[in-house]
Amino acid sequence: MKKIISLALVLAMLLAMGATVSATETSAVSISTDKTGYEAGETVTVTVTMNKELAKSEGVTAFQFELAYDAEYLEVIPQTVIIDDEEEEVAGVVGDAYADFDYNLVDRQDEQLIKFNYINTKSKAQKMPAGVMFTVKFKALEAVDAAEVVLELNGAFVDVENNVVASADAVKAPITVCPGHKAVEGTHKCACGADMGECADADKNHKCDVCGATLSECADTDKNHKCDVCGATLSECADADKNHKCDYCGATLSECADADKNHKCDYCGATLSECA
Repeated sequence: MKKIISLALVLAMLLAMGATVSATETSAVSISTDKTGYEAGETVTVTVTMNKELAKSEGVTAFQFELAYDAEYLEVIPQTVIIDDEEEEVAGVVGDAYADFDYNLVDRQDEQLIKFNYINTKSKAQKMPAGVMFTVKFKALEAVDAAEVVLELNGAFVDVENNVVASADAVKAPITVCPGHKAVEGTHKCACGADMGECADADKNHKCDVCGATLSECADTDKNHKCDVCGATLSECADADKNHKCDYCGATLSECADADKNHKCDYCGATLSECA
């Protein structure tokens, strides 16, 4: 049951914001992820929400779902919950009332399928509370190239005899896993869809560290003959007006001297002494 579709680079430019597949009026569940693009090592948080209206259906006492994933790119992260005052590790987690529900969880890695059964045993009326959310967490695994991974969710409401009262077609949430976030050339987007941020020039070479765009040109506002950004030498000291100072930066380049003893500076011509 392989859910992988290799991504062409141009098709990989997904917005790195949470992807949601909503429940329709007849579907039992909706599924969402905290974002769409992940690099190896990141946590993928999947939220499963039951259909509020179907939860109220006559005879409903339990909610079940199956979440298919690709173990080549995702690894289940067990989570600790409190069940009957004891800690227990499960792959699926009720988001708002751990102690109120019974769990029957099978995490079968060989079939790349998480099965979750949520039974409402605390209500004497045996009615399901509407809108309960569950989360499942995965660790994104190493990927050679950016690859699309489709999480497929089936959900159903059942009665006390485990008969299906309401169900619907599967809903899917595609995410993209990449080896590590790296901007596609000329862009600020990783192939997995993650946003690589705004232009910046940390190495001070006048180019964006992410997309390579030219951000500035060499300039010397403090007149020290060097670029204020990259430090490159832009000019040398010169004294065209022969006043012993650099015409650009004002630094003293020489002192008056009268080697030919004519009472005048050999360089600037200033009178240095009088006949005596």
